[in-house]
Amino acid sequence: MLGSRFRKRTATPVERHGKVYFDHHGLCSEWGRPIVFRGVSLFWSQWKPQFFNGNVVRWLSEDWKIDVIRIPIAATDPGFLSDPAGETAKAMAVIDAAIRCGIYALVDWHGYDPATDSAILFFETIARRYRDVANVMYELWNEPAQHFSWTEIARHHERTLSTIRAISPSAPAVLGTTDFCTGLLEAAGSRPGVANVAYALHFYAATHRQGLRNQVDAAVKLGLPIFVSEWGIGDSSGDGFSDPDEASRWLDFLNCRSISHINWSINDKPEVCSALRRNAAATGGWRRWSLTESGRFARAYLRQAATASSDA
Repeated sequence: MLGSRFRKRTATPVERHGKVYFDHHGLCSEWGRPIVFRGVSLFWSQWKPQFFNGNVVRWLSEDWKIDVIRIPIAATDPGFLSDPAGETAKAMAVIDAAIRCGIYALVDWHGYDPATDSAILFFETIARRYRDVANVMYELWNEPAQHFSWTEIARHHERTLSTIRAISPSAPAVLGTTDFCTGLLEAAGSRPGVANVAYALHFYAATHRQGLRNQVDAAVKLGLPIFVSEWGIGDSSGDGFSDPDEASRWLDFLNCRSISHINWSINDKPEVCSALRRNAAATGGWRRWSLTESGRFARAYLRQAATASSDA
């Protein structure tokens, strides 16, 4: 009994990995060791703001054992375009909580259209407040809609990233790709000449299968660093039917290639990829009966992966 009172505290992800960066292989610790982040995403900030709080972040850190939390700030009206101060405050509340918990925060400009001028305003505010803080990473455009060319997308990335890097030169960034972040090969063929970036892949197990995994392997062979900033067990709408077996194939595939990945999402909307049942507590502390099939799958996977990492 005496020994249990003096059990050694487990190091937090930030204590283990420091200020991370991307090289041409993928994500690396401050000391150059390849690493894999596993985490969860919150939902659109304008629709489920009740989960943007420190209690939820702490619960996910301690119980779900996440390395990173994704913060999707809505690049829409309603959202940042109509309430920039309110949406920025939501982002800061979650980032501050992530810093307290010693996990990473991926700050996500979440929309299908770029709204580049507003994105610059948002990222400049965040970068100034968290200048070179080790916990903070940036996702510059969540899911470029199908009609945007890679040239248009890259132009948005170059403008927003130059704003961030002028303030926080070592900030790691994830860049959205064509066709709702499934167009890796276009990015591999013509990428902005910037360092410390990865390219976003999104997959949904009931929609995206071996064909997309083949594209991932082709992009990896071309030296493209990849970060899965959104994955789910349902179809690409976030709903439909679930396919946990295919999700498991994807996760094995990503882990074998040391590609980080973030599950969609912490919310109680009645759809397949929601982690929570309707009216789940907005302060965390969720028990099994508060979790959907997706929530139970993600939590079990993240806890198992964290245990395996600590034993390695």
